[in-house]
Amino acid sequence: MISWCKNPGDAFYLFMKKNIFKLSKEKLISALSALFPSKCINACASDKYDAAADINAGLSENEFGGAVIKLSADKFQEAGFARGDSLNISFSNGYNLKDVPYYNGYYGKYGEVVVCSYPGYENPVITSCGKGTFWKDTGLDESDTADISLNTKEKYLDIQEALNLKYSNDRNDYDTDEAFANFRYLKGDNIKENYFYRGASPLDNHMKRAVTANGLLEKYRIKFVMDISDTDSSVKSFSKEDGFSCDYFMELYNNGLVEPLGLGVDYQSSEYKRNLSKAFIEMTKHEGPVYINCLEGKDRTGFVCALAQALAGASYREIKDDYMATYKDYYAITKENTPEQYDSILSIYFRNLMISLTGSSEDSNYSTEALTRAAENYFIEGGMSKDELENLKDYLKYGFQE
Repeated sequence: MISWCKNPGDAFYLFMKKNIFKLSKEKLISALSALFPSKCINACASDKYDAAADINAGLSENEFGGAVIKLSADKFQEAGFARGDSLNISFSNGYNLKDVPYYNGYYGKYGEVVVCSYPGYENPVITSCGKGTFWKDTGLDESDTADISLNTKEKYLDIQEALNLKYSNDRNDYDTDEAFANFRYLKGDNIKENYFYRGASPLDNHMKRAVTANGLLEKYRIKFVMDISDTDSSVKSFSKEDGFSCDYFMELYNNGLVEPLGLGVDYQSSEYKRNLSKAFIEMTKHEGPVYINCLEGKDRTGFVCALAQALAGASYREIKDDYMATYKDYYAITKENTPEQYDSILSIYFRNLMISLTGSSEDSNYSTEALTRAAENYFIEGGMSKDELENLKDYLKYGFQE
C-alpha cells in the first residue's frame, strides 16, 4: 500500500483513526489538542500528504454518459485515493477539473461533477450528477486518458460518511420479495389503483433481483412492461446467460408486450423526450397492469414515474413519498428513523430529479399545477400530440379502454 505520511504526526493520526477513533481528521485533532503538545498536533494537522501516487488511466463512455476510469475501484484505492477525498483530473484533450469529490454514490447537486465507485460496479466513473452529458460536454473520446491526483485528503469525508448508501443483494436481508425488488404500485388521485407498478429489472441480474422481480410480474399478472434500461440486443443477450430463468418476462417480450428503451439519464435531451413519449403512447395501446423498470427501479424509474404522476396531477408530496419509498426498501431510510440521511437524499437526489422534470430549482415551480404543466410540456416536446396527451391522461386514470 502506498503511504501518504511524511512525518510522525501524520503517522500518529493514521494509527489513532484506524485503531481507536472513527473520526474525521478535524474532529480527532480537536480531541487530541487537549492532551498533546501543539507541535505534535500541528504536524498532525498538516495538509501535506505524500499520498496518493498520481495515476494515468484510459477512459470509456458508459451508458449514462459518464467517463469510466479503466482502473478497478480496488486499484484506485490502492493508489491512495479514498472515498471522501478531493481529486484533480486532467484529461489528455486539454479539459481540466479541480476539487472533484470522490464518493461511493452520486452525492452531488445537479450538474456537479463527481468521481463515483458505485457498489456493484468494478470501475470508478466520472460523471455529472443528475445529467447524462459529461462525456459529450467534455468532448472526450475513447483515445483520451486522464491524469488523476489528490487535491485534499478527506475534504468531503463528512458527506461520504453521512450518506454512504449501500444495500444488500441478499434476499434474506429483506422482509418481502416486494421490498427486495423495490416493487410497488404508483399512487395518486388520478392514477388507477393497482394498475401501474415499478421496480427492479426482471431481466438483468446484476443486482441479483431479476428472478424475484420476474416472479412478481407473474404474481401481479403484469401484461405490459416499459423497460427503460434494456435494448432488444441486451434482452437477447441476458436470455442466453447460463441459469437464466426469467421466463414470464420473456413470454411478454416474445409476444410484443415489452417496450425496451435502452435509455440512460440524459432526461432533458430531445432523444430522451422523443423515445419516452413514444413508449408512453405504445403503453396506452395495451391492457395493464403495467410495469416500469430500469436496473434498480430507483433513478431512471423514479424520473419516469414522477413524470407520469405529475401528468396525472399528483402533488409534490405524493411524488416525493413514492420516490423516497425506494430508500426505505433498499436502505431502511425513513424520516422517522434516519432524519439526517432522509433530508440529505431529498436535498440531493430528489432535488436533482425535480430539476430534471421542471428545469427549475425553485420550490415555487413545484406546485401541483406547475408540475402538471412541466409534464405536459415534456411530452409535447417529445412529439406527443394534444390528443395523445389527453389519451395518456385517461389511461393513467382509468387504464386500458377499448
